[in-house]
Amino acid sequence: MGIVAFAISRLPRPWLKAAARLRHGNSLLASPLTWVVHRLARADGVIPCGVGQGLRFNAGQSHLAYGLGTAEPAVQKALQLLLRPGMVAYDVGSNVGFLSVIMARLVGPTGQVICFDPLPANAQQTAHNARINGFGNMVVRQEAICDHDGMADLSVLEDPTWCILAKLDRADVVATINVPMRTIDSLVQAQQTPPPDLIKLDIERAEVGAIMGATQVLEKSRPLVLVELHDTQQWVLPLLEKARYQVCILGKAAPAAAATGQDHVLAIPQEHPNLSGLTEQLQSLEH
Repeated sequence: MGIVAFAISRLPRPWLKAAARLRHGNSLLASPLTWVVHRLARADGVIPCGVGQGLRFNAGQSHLAYGLGTAEPAVQKALQLLLRPGMVAYDVGSNVGFLSVIMARLVGPTGQVICFDPLPANAQQTAHNARINGFGNMVVRQEAICDHDGMADLSVLEDPTWCILAKLDRADVVATINVPMRTIDSLVQAQQTPPPDLIKLDIERAEVGAIMGATQVLEKSRPLVLVELHDTQQWVLPLLEKARYQVCILGKAAPAAAATGQDHVLAIPQEHPNLSGLTEQLQSLEH
């Protein structure tokens, strides 16, 4: 770890989180700390805290919180709890690869992480972060995961690392690009990707289509499914329950039906040998 990264890692966590929230700010940043962190996040550095502590990372044009290791702490801890060496994990909606490199460390050289993001810049940044960590177990695919194979128009948002399907209306759209779409079922059937042990979905309301396009994999391979909801719980939860999964909310000791808004949920096969114990651990995670 470099001297600057080491110094940052010793700062109070609330300071790091506050700095991370100031992404895409103007060049006259009020705080010297924020200015340093802003510069570091756009260059190769070392993640100073969190499950990814010690990994090399370049956040590019994405969130400063990635470079600091403060993003999505409950998800980081859930992955640490769930992944083991030799597993295959899909990072669907990998952005610039923050969770991908954490996954790659957790599954080790005998495992594999398949990263999916349709934005060219995101795919390139994820591949860069794999290279600087020497992770040969990361595969980057520049594709959207959906409910059918083909091509689709994606709307690129003001945040240059975010996009949505063009049919999903947003006021902050700045461009539209045409990208390839694949289903998880077709990828596995064609042996283009190995069957997953865990699927992470964070794809801005397209998670419903992604699950619909993975029905055969859910039935045969029985992977764990970690989903960030985007007000899609009324469709996502019934799909997972129909596939014989039990769903729990990260960080909430409440039934799945209580999931709202931006909650993260984990779907566990009903036949999992440690279903109740795993559910209890996930519900107790701190955000």
